[in-house]
Amino acid sequence: MGVLINMSQTNLALKKLKGIKPKGVKPKLQSRLEYLHDVRDELFEHLHSIRDNHPSGFNFLRFTEIESVNNLFTDRMNNFNLDKSLLTDFVHANTGDYDADYSSFLGSLSTELLDFWCKKQKSDNKDSIFYINGGGNKFEKLFCKANTVDALIIDNFTGNYIGHSAGMKKNSVVEMLIGLNLRGDTIFSDLAIYSGQIGLVALLNSESNMSLNDIASNSGVVGVCIANNIKGCNNLNSLATSNGNMKLLHVDNLEGSESLYDLNFPYAHVEISVVGDIDIPHSYDLIDDVFRCTIPFTKELFEKKQDKENYNQAVKKYNLQEMTDLIEELSGASDKKIIKNITRLQELYKKTKTELEKETEPDFIYNLDI
Repeated sequence: MGVLINMSQTNLALKKLKGIKPKGVKPKLQSRLEYLHDVRDELFEHLHSIRDNHPSGFNFLRFTEIESVNNLFTDRMNNFNLDKSLLTDFVHANTGDYDADYSSFLGSLSTELLDFWCKKQKSDNKDSIFYINGGGNKFEKLFCKANTVDALIIDNFTGNYIGHSAGMKKNSVVEMLIGLNLRGDTIFSDLAIYSGQIGLVALLNSESNMSLNDIASNSGVVGVCIANNIKGCNNLNSLATSNGNMKLLHVDNLEGSESLYDLNFPYAHVEISVVGDIDIPHSYDLIDDVFRCTIPFTKELFEKKQDKENYNQAVKKYNLQEMTDLIEELSGASDKKIIKNITRLQELYKKTKTELEKETEPDFIYNLDI
């Protein structure tokens, strides 16, 4: 009996080696993640094939602006079932160090997949709330130029240009963009530019240089921007310039040089600034910049300008502490907790928006309803 079993196993092995499908053995089905990786490879190969004939300045960011690539992506994703779990798996599987071209391509692909999922959620009358924790891994340009999502929460990633240029251009609406525990340069910069819109921007507990710069510029609009516990240089500069508009900026626990420059250019518009503890060495008096804002509130900014009572009143009035606490609780939270906190953040944002509309100038672009 033992001999018969061994002969059967040997015959099965020989059939496999000869490429013959043994009777009763099913071929392995390609997983959905493997399929996405095949799409990734095909798209990148196609991009390289047309690169030499493309005008100068070609890059791999937002590659679907190239018609042939967009057609290929649309064809390969037709009727494909992309859910939140698979999108998360794709991002995790593609973390790492890559050259500039491939990093840009992967960043753009992550955005295209996110947009694809968001559109599916919308067609199913569901909210697009996406949270991802990177475990400290590196993903350059992750979700750069994301343009339509209810709430995008990026937690615990390393990499430059994370979330860069989100909510960019007219008809782009990102209702909430939240970053937690991020490490890298130029994170969350150039947001809501060129008539783009973002309701709530928040970056907490991060180490970064040149981040949160040029937000709501060139006729763009941001409702509320919260920056808390950020270390690095050259952050939060050139806000709401060139006919842009930021309704409320809340900064606390900010450390690093050359930050908060030009908080309110004559041609910029940050309407309310609530500034807490900051440690920013400057060669000029920051007070003059901060206090050019329409309704400034500060807490112990410098010895000659202490207004802790007004600061605390502003934090309470605009629900800033509760919003900050809810955002911090998102890190590592369960899906149920994330939905609960985002729902509460939406409620508080609407409440704050109503308060802001009483006190700030009306803006025909500022019509977000989240």
